[in-house]
Amino acid sequence: KKTAMSFDFAALLSPDNAVRKSAESQFEQCRQAQPQLVATQLVAALSQPGGSPTSELCAVLARRYLPPLFALAEIHFSLEAREHVKAGLLACLGSASHPPSLRRKLCSLVGRLGAEFHAAGSWPQLSAFIAAACADGAAPEVHESALSVLSHMAPALVEPAAWAACGQSVQATLVDGLGAARAPAVRQAALASLAALLRTSAAAEQEAERELRSPADDKARKAAKASRKAQKAIGQSLGEGLPAM
Repeated sequence: KKTAMSFDFAALLSPDNAVRKSAESQFEQCRQAQPQLVATQLVAALSQPGGSPTSELCAVLARRYLPPLFALAEIHFSLEAREHVKAGLLACLGSASHPPSLRRKLCSLVGRLGAEFHAAGSWPQLSAFIAAACADGAAPEVHESALSVLSHMAPALVEPAAWAACGQSVQATLVDGLGAARAPAVRQAALASLAALLRTSAAAEQEAERELRSPADDKARKAAKASRKAQKAIGQSLGEGLPAM
């Protein structure tokens, strides 16, 4: 049985133009022909401790190329590979050894995927990760990352049905992160996530207002009215939940 070769991501950073261009061509060919292999090797590269330029590059590549893979048919990206990638990303976030710049890229990627999977509930491990990362005793770096993921998930979280199901727990998690006993970086991440939720909810309310001005039909008018009411309630809830500063 032929063993798949590992891709040399470091070659993409080579100062030698010929080497770099060859690596770029090989990566593009591999990405098109063997997306599953590229996905698993990107996650493996991200799992390495510390933060090298190659790891940073792999985080950029992962953020760009991993999300579209989940739209592929299973014959190209199997269920097993999908779960492997998701588990690997959470393991990376759960490590406190990665530098802040790498963690920020991972949070953006995990938050984007989390938003896409939220409605279908197809990534329950992410919810479990966030709960554990925000519990007392968790490493501040991991706690901060979990709160940042919620910030990137804001568009999905402020959907009325989603907020009805998990809004109370999300808000409690963020308010807890603002507690005086929390590390400064954790408090900053909690505040940034609350701001993102408020901002996203306000934008959705404004969009509903615009739709109400010229609805396509009565059904659209009712939908816009319901959306405006729901987003107003979400915004009020978030505002009232904020502790006194």
